[in-house]
Amino acid sequence: MDDDRDLREALSDLLDLEGFSVLAAANAAEAHARSLNRALFAALVDVNLPGSNGVVLAEELQRSHPEIRLFVMSGMHGTVTPPDTCLLKKPFSVGGLVDRLKQDSQPTCASAGAMA
Repeated sequence: MDDDRDLREALSDLLDLEGFSVLAAANAAEAHARSLNRALFAALVDVNLPGSNGVVLAEELQRSHPEIRLFVMSGMHGTVTPPDTCLLKKPFSVGGLVDRLKQDSQPTCASAGAMA
């Protein structure tokens, strides 16, 4: 979920090539609507989304989908994420993201809750 169309489409395409089914959204309202009544394995949420803060959206997704793997993307220093959430510092390695998505359990993030 990212308002940057090029980034959203590139991530969607790359994850699709890796075998993941992707629901892309440009803003929090669209993301929320698409997540209703669906089983979600993981979510990539940008901190700065039109209409809502990405961290708030991540918290909502955690409540409605307790088993979800959450990754919050940010280029800002000092971003605080909800518990059990990985912070993806932009720019980040898509290969590293894919590796974490393919882990059998909740992904382990680096010491500061961040993944470069």
